[in-house]
Amino acid sequence: MLSREIIEKTEVFLKRKFDAADYLNAHPEAKAYRIEHTYRVANIGRELALKEGFDETEMVIACLLHDVSYCEEFGEKGWIEHGRRAAHIARPFLSELGLAEDRINDICYGIAIHVDEKADFPGERTPFALSVGAADNIDRFDVFRIHETLTHDGFSSMGIDQKLEYCKKHLARLHKLIDEPMGTKTADEMWKARLSFQISFYEKLVRQFESRGLTRSMSKKGCSPDNSACEGFFGRIKNEVFYGRDWKGWTLDDFMYFIDRYLNWFRNERIKIGLNNKSPKEYRTELGLAL
Repeated sequence: MLSREIIEKTEVFLKRKFDAADYLNAHPEAKAYRIEHTYRVANIGRELALKEGFDETEMVIACLLHDVSYCEEFGEKGWIEHGRRAAHIARPFLSELGLAEDRINDICYGIAIHVDEKADFPGERTPFALSVGAADNIDRFDVFRIHETLTHDGFSSMGIDQKLEYCKKHLARLHKLIDEPMGTKTADEMWKARLSFQISFYEKLVRQFESRGLTRSMSKKGCSPDNSACEGFFGRIKNEVFYGRDWKGWTLDDFMYFIDRYLNWFRNERIKIGLNNKSPKEYRTELGLAL
């Protein structure tokens, strides 16, 4: 059973800490991101607690406080210490809530190890403690993170070759991570489901880039005239198909279908003086060349 009173007290404590943070106040976008991430992790933690039989309130508290140390300026050791710092900040507050000492230690241990699996005080890697880091990791690979990552990395401004390489690198990383253990059966299932979705997404992008023949150069090595012929053909397509049309309301599938029809007409029906007034198909058939 979720204790709304305790959760509300935790939310007030977290808000007070973040509102007093100079860095977060100077960077409102970072503050908004940290709060959104915190609540997503808390919701994942609650789902884990319900399915694994953990105390629902304790897990939500742990997840709400797992990044509370962002209220501080990171020191020389920087980000890597923020799990341990969060545990030290959370402990006095958890005592004020009246929680049992063993439960406080379990919550704090889970918070402390969620970054690099290390704590600066004794504790056990219980399924509960491991689930704090699992919830954090699962959120890092949830659906919304695809949008965040692509936006942050400037994907839309990359060239086709860069996008293809980017997607392949992500796929290699995802395949490497998908079998990482998350501490419980439920967390393992949630982790694999998130990563499988991302793998499917990036695989589809790779197939689209490759299947549409989106390559930088059409020439064979050492045969630059190939490029000029291709450029001339592409220029003709632009003049006869693309320019002078209103493309509003067209989907990518509509456009690809239209181009496909044009290319079929160009190959099979459009006569050319240079081909003895024959279409490319007729000319090649007459010469006995492959179509």
